[in-house]
Amino acid sequence: MIRIDQIKILEDRVDRAIELIKTLREENRTLRAGLDSAQKKIDELEGLIDTFKTEQGEIEEGILRALANLDKIEDEVLTTTEGEPSADISDDSKSAEKLEEEHTAHEGKNNSSELDIF
Repeated sequence: MIRIDQIKILEDRVDRAIELIKTLREENRTLRAGLDSAQKKIDELEGLIDTFKTEQGEIEEGILRALANLDKIEDEVLTTTEGEPSADISDDSKSAEKLEEEHTAHEGKNNSSELDIF
């Protein structure tokens, strides 16, 4: 026959099982909310990555276009200067020679005036 003590023990076990189930359900809800939050963050970050990749591609294309334009300009400059005589270079060398002569003449004057002083 079933005694009252056995019924009370059974009732205590059922109460503990009910409390455990409540606790586990609450924990489950909390974990699901955290998972949803993490999933939203992942989706947001994936969107940012896609935007970054798109912008990065546009930046790379812009840099490549700029480099191509610089190459064109360089080619144009080289082709125009190849056809013309290099007057600038000869003018520069003449100017350098002229400056050197003036400097030498000026030093000669300074040296002669120093000699005059002594």
